[in-house]
Amino acid sequence: MLSGSSPVLRIGGDLVVISEGEFARSRIDVEVNSTATSVSGRIDGQLMVGASGYGSRASASFVSSAPSAIDLKGGLLVKAVGPASAATFNGTQAIKSTGGVSLLADSGENSILGSIASATIAVENNGGHAASLDAVRANDTVLLKVNNLSRGGSFTIGSATSAGTTYLQIDNNFSASIKINYTQRGISNILLGSADANLSIDDVKANRLDIEGFRFGVDALMLPSELISNGLTMSGFPFFSDVDTFLRNSSVQIGQQIGSATYLSAYAWQENALYIVYDLDGVGFTGLIRLKDYFRYPFTFTDAVALQTAGEVNSDVINFPRSLSTHPSSVTQSTGDITRGSLLLNTGVLEQKTLTLSTNDGNIFIQGLKVTATKFRSQAIVEITPESGTNKPYTSFTIQDLIDLKAEAVIAYTRFSLDQGSGGASFHSGLRALASGDISLVEGN
Repeated sequence: MLSGSSPVLRIGGDLVVISEGEFARSRIDVEVNSTATSVSGRIDGQLMVGASGYGSRASASFVSSAPSAIDLKGGLLVKAVGPASAATFNGTQAIKSTGGVSLLADSGENSILGSIASATIAVENNGGHAASLDAVRANDTVLLKVNNLSRGGSFTIGSATSAGTTYLQIDNNFSASIKINYTQRGISNILLGSADANLSIDDVKANRLDIEGFRFGVDALMLPSELISNGLTMSGFPFFSDVDTFLRNSSVQIGQQIGSATYLSAYAWQENALYIVYDLDGVGFTGLIRLKDYFRYPFTFTDAVALQTAGEVNSDVINFPRSLSTHPSSVTQSTGDITRGSLLLNTGVLEQKTLTLSTNDGNIFIQGLKVTATKFRSQAIVEITPESGTNKPYTSFTIQDLIDLKAEAVIAYTRFSLDQGSGGASFHSGLRALASGDISLVEGN
């Protein structure tokens, strides 16, 4: 946890969260509870969340009480590639992605239990974003929620050989494009979460959402029920010669439905495309959609459905060990800085070993940290607390080399906890969390 009046998070390398063992769990949670008006930081490398073991779970989350600008410079990869596996990333209002985004769910050939890959992200507004979503097997699911899509972005959904179900939810459709690559199998669901916008004809044309590969009776366009609480009225024009004519006539129809949500659809014969315009309150336009190479009339929105979610990651399956020990480098002091070189923490069978570094008025610097629960039912725990005080109202935690967290044995548990009083946290070489033992768990918070 980062708190206080000026929290800053810096990760100089990659952030990797992986679960490989059967029913393994790996989780990194970053919480910013700040009195500041904004939070800043960056992740210079890639962010990867992956679950590959049978029934495994991998998750990463960034939650902030204040508006956040933690920039992810590299790409985001979320993948669940084992039967009954799930990989989850939640970066709402905290992480701003400037690189590519990729989500993959593939439970494997002949698997009865599907996998789930899901992510919630915010993006910058430069329009250059690209995201791919692919649910490979029939029981697999991919879910991507995109916030702050203020200008542009391209989304590629599925492949010609994939057969799963994808959900793409965007909070507006400004100049975005979507390409659906599913052919005979696979289902694509697109949810439009834009609040009412009251756009003019010129503005709604400039902010058009283009969709290619949309299939009648298979894929779905949805409006969340909370946006259309009074229902949704449909009107239509069979054909039109140009978009301006369609929008001018649509404006008249929408204006007759004050306070109601209305949509109209018509076929543009010169373009071989179907246009759909909609509004949520009877004033102006909220969005314009163009379905390329689509000829089915009239068009009908699909009611929003409940989205699938993976089970929560928790430590209930971990049995507590029988012996307790303290790492020799542990220290708890009332004031002053703490400096340590490269630290190594391993565990014995049924052992809980704890490394504690705590100061009430100072900074903490570590050269490197490798923490591994190496034996059956063992626990490796690291607790770091650089609290602010009279001499240092803003403290810092700094680690120069990679933080490497592993749970390698059956029912092994590794936890890294940082409670930052007020100030910055710098991970110069990145952080990796790997749960490879069966029913193992790695947590970071």
